[in-house]
Amino acid sequence: MGEAAIKLSVKKEDGKLMPRGRAGTKNFMDVPMELRLKDFESESGEFFISILPPEIARCFKQAIMETGIESEDALKYLEYALSMEENGKPISPIAQWVHDNPYNPRVFKYLYGEAEPLSPMDKGYTLTTGSQAICLRLKSLIKRLPNIIRDECQRFEMKSDEKYVIYNIGASFGLDTIYMMAENLDLRGFVKIVNIDPDEASLVYGRNLAEKLGVVECFQFVPKKIEEVKDLDKAHMLLFIGMFCPVPTKKCVLTLNFIKKFIHEKGIVIFSTVQEKMLLGGPILDFIMWSYGWRMYFKTDKEPARIVAFAGLTHEKDMDWEDEFGYNRMTVARNVKHSVFKKVGDVARLVRILMM
Repeated sequence: MGEAAIKLSVKKEDGKLMPRGRAGTKNFMDVPMELRLKDFESESGEFFISILPPEIARCFKQAIMETGIESEDALKYLEYALSMEENGKPISPIAQWVHDNPYNPRVFKYLYGEAEPLSPMDKGYTLTTGSQAICLRLKSLIKRLPNIIRDECQRFEMKSDEKYVIYNIGASFGLDTIYMMAENLDLRGFVKIVNIDPDEASLVYGRNLAEKLGVVECFQFVPKKIEEVKDLDKAHMLLFIGMFCPVPTKKCVLTLNFIKKFIHEKGIVIFSTVQEKMLLGGPILDFIMWSYGWRMYFKTDKEPARIVAFAGLTHEKDMDWEDEFGYNRMTVARNVKHSVFKKVGDVARLVRILMM
């Protein structure tokens, strides 16, 4: 396989394989050896070993347990994962999609259970606790958001003819908000949701689903990046789910400081982060994602609260929650008028000082 085929994952310098774009983050090699071994004894770990050719299985395990992502073992696994079967079908469609574009939204159809995996390798990904936690994150949003919305409407003393407006930024398919509206009939009369995402195909999927479930009138679909949106009024709630998972903490602060301009005073932002607990519970999945170029920046327990504080928002700690595994944390921040940070430059300077 040519070097162009592995350019997103590894590069060569003086004949040595080197990692791309992951410096400074924790990865599977930072996980204690006993936890890596435990992951191989899990359902997904045993499944991967059983479906891989013996030599590739050996390289797969050796890379995770001993030699790391810079090794020839890791490269051999990657080459196999990106190869084709004799019938011309890919060994792993997900591997190819992610390798071409680490944030390809097509992947989430399978991780969310909206479609059946297309190959045994792809089924293996869905068996990992990390993948299952993504589904649990979705379910937790569908369950939690309705009561949060009802409480916030009371806080804003909404009139009968007013709409409670939610911007779902980086919405992808928008499954969380669409299923939420389908399951809560009372919200349909006073909640308006704007799903914003640059991937138009994802929004079309969401629109079709919303039509099927009879809630499309509650939605607006905007095929743009949030920084390209110019004509929207302020919202009462911003959802920023999954967007901070591959983002360093410093950039999370600057991004949150930027998007808060889209919400009313006293409105809330709900953002999710992927926590270090996911890395400790799923080092095999981290190796796989690392291999394909889909990097994660795992946050410590204290980092979500710091992101809120450094962005000049008020942390509504009692409203935070996690998925059942504790892998994804949903943090709630409120936009308050007396924010001590007046400019992006103030935040940037503070972040540089506190992160040294």
